[in-house]
Amino acid sequence: MKEASLDFSLQSAPSGHSNTSEGRRGTTGHQCAKSVGVADAEERSAKGCALSERLQSIQLLRGVAVVPVVFFHFGGFDHGRAGVDLFFVISGFVMAGLVYGSPAKFALNRFTRIYPPFLAALALTLILVPQPFELVRLVKSLILWPVYKDIYLFPAWSLSYEAMFYAACAASMVVSRRYVLLAYGAAFLLGIPFIGSAFVLEFLAGFAIARRQWWAIPILLAAATTDTRILQYGAPAATLLWLGVRYESWFKHRLWQPAAMIGDASYSIYLTHVPVGTYLTVNGWNWVAIIYACILFGIAFHFAIERPLLKTSRRLVDSLAAARANKVRLHNLGAEVTETQ
Repeated sequence: MKEASLDFSLQSAPSGHSNTSEGRRGTTGHQCAKSVGVADAEERSAKGCALSERLQSIQLLRGVAVVPVVFFHFGGFDHGRAGVDLFFVISGFVMAGLVYGSPAKFALNRFTRIYPPFLAALALTLILVPQPFELVRLVKSLILWPVYKDIYLFPAWSLSYEAMFYAACAASMVVSRRYVLLAYGAAFLLGIPFIGSAFVLEFLAGFAIARRQWWAIPILLAAATTDTRILQYGAPAATLLWLGVRYESWFKHRLWQPAAMIGDASYSIYLTHVPVGTYLTVNGWNWVAIIYACILFGIAFHFAIERPLLKTSRRLVDSLAAARANKVRLHNLGAEVTETQ
């Protein structure tokens, strides 16, 4: 097999920030919240009302996000990079409904959601696209070090931003959702490297839409005027998200199911399309065939690898939570016995 490079730069990183470094799936919707937003989700969550209704519009938007990214890398569609911006806005929206309960369980759920499929895709990359071994590069790849290049699985640069946002959400659950996320946004205004990337605004826009915090939208839009990419891609992405969720009922018909399947598999497609497409390019495939193959392979990866890994991860998280609950119960029982003696 010929040696190939995975240097697929999305270029045009947010201006004013260094090029230092998406997606994810089975989104649940808002059974408790009406229309757009989860404004009262905290109170309802305390009453045991879960986020259990699947939002078809979100899955369709994920498909809308991932397909242009594939076209960007292998079809010469320059604006396809906008798919990553849409992923970030969607992520902010989804996380707004999950920042309740145990911070540790939230962090563990997020870790087990993105990391096992990422490791499988990284292994696939090393098999399909042989590259010189560099220990530092491998470590950066494994820990999602925030860089655009110098990692084995290039699309993972966006996962660094996802992980950063998850960390901010977990911190907000410990301290204060309002103040931590405000500090997260302030990092952009202060120009803090990586954390202060303009991509922050896209996560916060999705979060604000979900929370129906409309007052935040003009502020985020004003902040985005300093960055052409966010204005060009982030603002339209936020608009698409709002329209999709606002008119969710339009997408309930079964005719949308095939398109929603691409959204379901969007994380797998995103992770695997560069190594698969690179391998096929080296072997002389036509670009149209490559795009189809990348999407189909990603769907197969979703069913064969991602979903089984997710089920296993969920069982692991549930077993750890049950073990912790039993430990607390036994401790409390022991304390009661001691008091009665």
